[in-house]
Amino acid sequence: MWFGPILPYGPWSEPINLNVKHIDPGHAAGEDGTRWLFLSGGHRVRLADDGLSIKGNVEKSMTVGASPKNGLPPDLVWKLQR
Repeated sequence: MWFGPILPYGPWSEPINLNVKHIDPGHAAGEDGTRWLFLSGGHRVRLADDGLSIKGNVEKSMTVGASPKNGLPPDLVWKLQR
């Protein structure tokens, strides 16, 4: 994964509404160049090559659960215990 510096200044384009009903999106690009938007609730949607529109439907990509012991996701609990 590679990322550049996060700059707090523009110029910025106008926002583009992708019409996905989730919060806290996170952009990721695969080694093959495919672009994905990871969404709340363990969902994801593939983005077009330019990243300005979706390509396909929102799909469930992982099961999100909580540990009854402390409310943290089980995979995070496992990582914290190591």
